Amino acid sequence: MEKLRNAWPPYLSFTEVGGQRRLVDHYVKWSDAPDSNVNILSIISRAFDIASADVKGPTLLSISRELLFEKVKKIRIPPRSSPTPIQSDPSMLDKLAELLIKSDLPIIYTRYLGRSPTAVEALIEFANILSVPVFEAPGYMNFPTNHPMHLGYNINPYASEADLILVIDASGWPPWHPPSSILRNSSAKIVFMDLDPLQVKYSIYNYPSHSSIKSDSSLALPSLVELVKEKISKGNIADKVEKRRKTLSIKHEEIRERWRREALKVKDDSPIDAQWFCFCINEVIDENIVIVHEMISYGETIYRLIERNRNASGIWFKAAGPVAHTGLGQGLGVALGIKLAKPEKAVIALEGDEAFNYNPVIAAYGLAQEYSLPFLTIIFNNQSHVSKKHHLKFYPEGWSARSGTFYGVYCKPTPNYAKIAEIFDGYSEQLRILRW
Repeated sequence: MEKLRNAWPPYLSFTEVGGQRRLVDHYVKWSDAPDSNVNILSIISRAFDIASADVKGPTLLSISRELLFEKVKKIRIPPRSSPTPIQSDPSMLDKLAELLIKSDLPIIYTRYLGRSPTAVEALIEFANILSVPVFEAPGYMNFPTNHPMHLGYNINPYASEADLILVIDASGWPPWHPPSSILRNSSAKIVFMDLDPLQVKYSIYNYPSHSSIKSDSSLALPSLVELVKEKISKGNIADKVEKRRKTLSIKHEEIRERWRREALKVKDDSPIDAQWFCFCINEVIDENIVIVHEMISYGETIYRLIERNRNASGIWFKAAGPVAHTGLGQGLGVALGIKLAKPEKAVIALEGDEAFNYNPVIAAYGLAQEYSLPFLTIIFNNQSHVSKKHHLKFYPEGWSARSGTFYGVYCKPTPNYAKIAEIFDGYSEQLRILRW
């Protein structure tokens, strides 16, 4: 016992006062503080199983120093049995297939379907069969951007015409707000498909839907594809589907051409316009580059103009918001994790100056240096936390609007962020103008 006492460091108060579990219980799926090593492997296995079961999320084990220092001669590794993925009620999928066959303009919206390559493949097949337009907020590579049914990132221009809106893996943040606004703008039937379509973690939700399907989309979509194929063979909708395909394919091309013209229009602006900068990034990337995106203000600009490599799974990750179920400050960590998992890939972290300041910058670059994990950080520096000005649309005649004073918005004087990489033997540049 004397040796054990001498081994303790003198900063117990940092970890023991109040207990670590109490700090994070609201943010994890499950936590425990075991008081014995007798069944410690069973507890670790349980923590892992709960974390990896749907809906996936973090778990915490707080293990005391007494247990860590205790010597154990023999311990049994317990058998493990992870739960199977969640599949929908077949009758619900059959009803959805009927709705899709009868619909004149169904539309699909997703945010994180791309977690599963199987779901992506099924969505592509589904869009091909029925000529259904797909919209997204790309937390992953959800749907190939070069597919003629990819119609961008905003359903609003189409919501009033649509008669069916299928929201897949996007219940955490549906494509309209306030929740009831869709009922004023559209008479479409609304169907949610998600592992948690009710979003039970929120005390108030209120997004309307005519049907909620609880399912893993990597299981539900392939089943839905087969049901649709079967029903198409019995119906006569080929002309409707072909007409829709031609119309939407033209829309796909028109949208991209408009975005391209908008970017070229500002190519000579100084400081560099984000549209032009994203356009140039898009010209040099390919599917050997993985992009981690942690942007708020320029989010849709990045979606629109950095599309070239979003045609294969595993090359695009959004590190903030409802996809990662987190706030800002994760981008550099996600970039390092991807570089560890895919060392053969070049990794680019897109950061706003606001997001960059939330990250553990010194720790991230120190890890990259120590373990030879090179990645590129691009900071979109607008010297401000622009999202904090979004309240203007809710209070257009408020004090800030009248006085032009916005506390906590501007990051001035701005530091030379490029110099940070140099202290870790990295290379850096600060761009003020960009010619192509």
